[in-house]
Amino acid sequence: MNLTRHKLNIMAPDGASWSGKWRKAKRKYYKKHGKVCKCCGSKKNIELHHKLPRHLFPGLALDQDNFIPLCNRKGVGCHFLLGHLQSYYTYNAKITEVAKFARENSVLKKNVA
Repeated sequence: MNLTRHKLNIMAPDGASWSGKWRKAKRKYYKKHGKVCKCCGSKKNIELHHKLPRHLFPGLALDQDNFIPLCNRKGVGCHFLLGHLQSYYTYNAKITEVAKFARENSVLKKNVA
């Protein structure tokens, strides 16, 4: 495997083309679940986040149950703040529970147009 190409997300860990499979998986997810942040309800700047990161769990990279839409808004972006715990070197294994709590308690409900 060409590590540089893998780091740039051009190739999947198994050597197959990643971008086409990822686009197809995202379209399928958004068609079924919508494109709304699960933490704050925002419909702007949505990223489809891997609950368990694909570089650590490659078998779940395209698993629909491993996705959660999170906003990437400036200032209070749920993707960075809650999905990665403010560091792209980490991930939040409890993001589903955290998102549910935040949504039910209006913790991050701010400018969600």
